Amino acid sequence: MKKRIRVIQELLQEMGLYQGKIDGIFGPGTLRALNQVPGLNNAWPNTRKITAFIQIIANEKGIDAGPVDGFWGQRTQDAFDELTFLLEHNKRRQPWGPDEFFSAKRRPREGYAECNAC
Repeated sequence: MKKRIRVIQELLQEMGLYQGKIDGIFGPGTLRALNQVPGLNNAWPNTRKITAFIQIIANEKGIDAGPVDGFWGQRTQDAFDELTFLLEHNKRRQPWGPDEFFSAKRRPREGYAECNAC
């Protein structure tokens, strides 16, 4: 959870809503800043607000976090992973595919016959 708080503190700071230390502690300054985020339901419990904020920001940055419902599921986890990568490296991860593993130009391993029927 501390990593999530650091990420939201950094994002809130980028938005000009948070001036505190990036320490991963959900204190009154972080809460005050979070409550200023447009589109965030302030009636929700804090953990749900944190999740919804991550969903909002991920969606704004073109990362599919699904609907902004404040619930942490696999889609939100994947979006959070992509968002943290983006923040750390200033670029999106490269998508991968099976072709990376099964290249047509791959040579058979030594000691194995090449399959002509494949």
